[in-house]
Amino acid sequence: MPKKFRSSQTGNLHTARGFSLLELMIVVVVLGALAALSAPSIIRSIDRNNARGEARAIANIFQTASSLARANGQPVLVTINDAARTINLFHTGNPGVASCSMASAGNPHQDDLIKSYVIGSHYADAVFSHSASNGDVLCFSPTGRLLRANTNRPYISTTLPGGCDGMNLLLWLHRDGVTLSNENHCLLSTDGGKAAQKDKRDMSNFFMIHIPYAGNPEVFQ
Repeated sequence: MPKKFRSSQTGNLHTARGFSLLELMIVVVVLGALAALSAPSIIRSIDRNNARGEARAIANIFQTASSLARANGQPVLVTINDAARTINLFHTGNPGVASCSMASAGNPHQDDLIKSYVIGSHYADAVFSHSASNGDVLCFSPTGRLLRANTNRPYISTTLPGGCDGMNLLLWLHRDGVTLSNENHCLLSTDGGKAAQKDKRDMSNFFMIHIPYAGNPEVFQ
């Protein structure tokens, strides 16, 4: 009959040892240093995401105007109020108005307000500017196209340095304290391969929103 063996429990025993105060202090110092180094990068990333969200929200309010005009078969008027920092969408106030040539270029009545967007809702530090002339009333036709109110003509910006060929309504968004250069006013998607300018715009949380004649907003950085 085979013998039964009992395993020995008398092997080496290890005594559990905790961290010393010095070791804990070293860990805390290292973690603090890493947090201090990464904090600026995290803050910049948050600001950039907020600015990108603001640019998209501005583009979306114009996309909403274009979509509503197409869906309802009636023009939708848009005003930009610099003092109140709002972009406002209005009905024409008259169901019989079927084109932008029939829509009044005067100030739309507040009772006809459809929607209002407050600039800075996503990015409180945003500086906002645009190429619309003071008092301009924009009109999205029943086909969703961007026109001047009281006309059937495309909206063309005329207030820019040197003009921007092939572009209609332009809007800019950037961090406070940044001065826009002329080339940024007419920024295109490729920017001619100027990586340094792209880096500068990226650090400045700079975005350009173009509302073309077709009414489909484009966001560039």
